[in-house]
Amino acid sequence: MKQEAPPQPALLTEEEIRTAIRYNRAMYPPAQLSILQAALGISPTGRSDRETALAIARYQDNDLFLAADGKAGPETFSTIHGDTTMTNLDNLVMFNVQGSGQIDVTAGSGTTDMLGHFTIDIHLPPDNCEDYEYRQYICGDVNFIPAGGGTEVSLNNIFTTQPGGRLPAIPNYHQDGNTALKAIYGRRDRPARPENRYVDDG
Repeated sequence: MKQEAPPQPALLTEEEIRTAIRYNRAMYPPAQLSILQAALGISPTGRSDRETALAIARYQDNDLFLAADGKAGPETFSTIHGDTTMTNLDNLVMFNVQGSGQIDVTAGSGTTDMLGHFTIDIHLPPDNCEDYEYRQYICGDVNFIPAGGGTEVSLNNIFTTQPGGRLPAIPNYHQDGNTALKAIYGRRDRPARPENRYVDDG
C-alpha cells in the first residue's frame, strides 16, 4: 500500500504574507519587482502580491543563511545577485528614501528655498556599482490655507532657487542639481558636502 508524504508546513503565516507584500511594495517600484519576479520564475507582473512573497520565501528557505520571511531585503537581494543561475539582473536595484520628518523654508536676499535631509539607501548589483550614477528629481505641491478658512493658494512659485525658478507641481518633476547654490545639489558626480554625503560600499 502506497503511503502519502506528510503535508509540508507552510513557510509563511497569512499575517507574514501580508507583511511581506507591504514590505516588497515599499522597497521596489514595479519595473524592478518585475525583474525580481522573472528571476524567481513567476509571472513578472510588477505587483507585490501573495505569489511573489511565497516565491521569495521558497528561495530563502533553500538558502542556509536567509530567513524565510518573504521579504526581499538587502541580504536576499545580494544573494539573488550572487546566484550564478540567475542572469540579466543588471537593472534590479533596491531603492529606499527616508526623510528626516522636517522640511525648513528659508528666505534671504530675494530667494526662498526649501531644505530637508534625506537618507537614500540604494543596493546595486555586486561588482558594478561604478556603472550607476545618482540623479535627483524633484516636484511637490506646497499650499497655504489662510487662518479661518478662505481660498487655498499655491506657494510653489516662491521657491526661487529651483531650476526653472519654481517648484514644479506633482507630477511634473525635473532634475534637481542647482549648482549655483554652492552647497546643495543632487548630482552623484559632484564632491561630497556635509549636506549631501554619498557613501560607496563597493
